[in-house]
This record gives sequence, C-alpha cells and structure tokens, in this order.
Amino acid sequence: MLTAAGVPCALALGTRFGSTHLVHMFAHDQALDHLSPGTVLHTLMVRDIIDAKLVRRIDYGFGEPRYRLGNNLEERVTVMLVRRTILNRSGIMAHATFDHVVGAVKQVLRRRAGRDVALQRDDESDSDSQPMMTRSSRTPAIVLTIAALAALAGTAADAADATKDPVRDRGRYVVTIAGCNDCHTPNYGLGGGKVDEKQWLTGDSLGWRGPWGTTYAINLRLYMQNISEKDWVAKARTLETRPPMPWFNVQRMSDGDLRAIHRYIRSLGPAGEPAPAFVPPNQEPRPPYVTFPAPPPK
Repeated sequence: MLTAAGVPCALALGTRFGSTHLVHMFAHDQALDHLSPGTVLHTLMVRDIIDAKLVRRIDYGFGEPRYRLGNNLEERVTVMLVRRTILNRSGIMAHATFDHVVGAVKQVLRRRAGRDVALQRDDESDSDSQPMMTRSSRTPAIVLTIAALAALAGTAADAADATKDPVRDRGRYVVTIAGCNDCHTPNYGLGGGKVDEKQWLTGDSLGWRGPWGTTYAINLRLYMQNISEKDWVAKARTLETRPPMPWFNVQRMSDGDLRAIHRYIRSLGPAGEPAPAFVPPNQEPRPPYVTFPAPPPK
C-alpha cells in the first residue's frame, strides 16, 4: 500500500507461489490521477521484490495484445527478473526475435486480408457460396504460417542452447593447453597453431626416432570412435607408451578432464587415415622423421 500524509492512495494485491509473485489487482485514488500513484506503487513494488530476492517472476495474470496473434486467446503476461548473464541475454534475444516474427506475420496477414476483401467483392456478383469457399480454404494456410514461423523462432533459440556443451568445451580447452595438437595434428607446430579444427588430431606421418625405435602420433579421431568413455578413463590411468608421448601426464589428469577429452574428440567425428606403424630400432624408417640423441650414460 502507498500512503501520502498517512492516507492510503494506491493498493497492490498479490500472492507469492514458489518463485512467482502473482499480481491480482492494482487500485488507486482517482482524485490523485495527476500524480500517478499506481505507477509509483508499481515501481516501488518491483524494486522491493528485486531487493528481497524471493521470486524470479512477476505474473500479471492478464493478456497482452501483441501476443494474441489476432485471436481470442488471453495469454498471461509474465516478467522475469534476470541477472546479466550470457544465458539470460540469449533468452532476451530469442524473445525479441519472436516479437519480430510476430510483427512480420501480422503485416502479411493484413495485406492478405485486404486482397481477400477485394476478391470477395468481385465474387459476390457471381455466387454467394464462392466467398465462403475462398475464406475457408485460406484460413488453414494462415494458421499454419503463424505456427511455422513461431516454431521457427523457438527452434532457433533451442538450437542455440543445444549447441552449448560445457564438457565438450572443456575437452577442447584441455586438448589445446596440454599440447595434444603438437604431435597429433599435422603441421600444427610449424603453422603456429593455425590449422583448421577439421584437421585436428588426425595423426601424423612424421616419425620420432630414438633408441626405442620410431614412433608416430596416432590418429586420435579414429581411436576415440572405438573406445567408450569408461574404457578410455580406465586406459588412461594405466597408460604407458614409447617416447615422445608424455603418458605420465595423461595418468595425472582428473576423471573430469579425461571424460571431457573423450567427448570433444568424439564430437569431431572420424577423419584421416591411421598413422604409420611402429618401426623397431634395428630398422630404418621412411622419412620424414626426427632423430633424438641417445640418452647420456648413467
């Protein structure tokens, strides 16, 4: 209730249900219309609700004309109290897109309605039934157009949300900072990391020769397609390979990072060819290869 000099001048009646504040009624002293007491009370009410942090939505319980699409449906008007986050900003953008689509559809309907009126006047001289057939045959198409455009706006917003996978994004980050591309992506180091992501982790034909023989960075895109997340985590815990693969670092990774790596690489899909097979120390590998010096004597 809003008072002036101790006298009530505006009233807002509502109830709180869960995280929603439902507004039932606004009323004010009409003698004070020039002071807009209802608007003042409404502003103070919203401010108090935000400060109390008790609800996330304010439901006004009555229809707003721009959402009725020219029919008799009374849709509820709900105001969401949102924080300044990327997700909330995306929702606001999707809402604005819906408004734009609805406005465009209404313009099309107005133009079509004008043409229908003109056609009806021309046909009235020929038959009384023809105008009814014309209107009935076009109404479903109009309804379908509205439904399709509204669904398209919703689908675009849903698709934007569906593409967000924090686990996959984490995997991409770990793969990058852990240096996986340095060996498993052709020309990654020579190109300063500027290699199309479509070519990432497809293995390399560059050999790494040392006392252990000659090894090649395997095609992880093919490898991950044939191993489950559970088996990959178990494999990483006991992984031991020939140099220069830093298998000891893989063993120290958390389960979350290992699962993220698996999801990211699987999401890239299979690509490329298998890397060349290991060459024993007593055999000469085919170039190109990098020769490691022998380790110092103990």
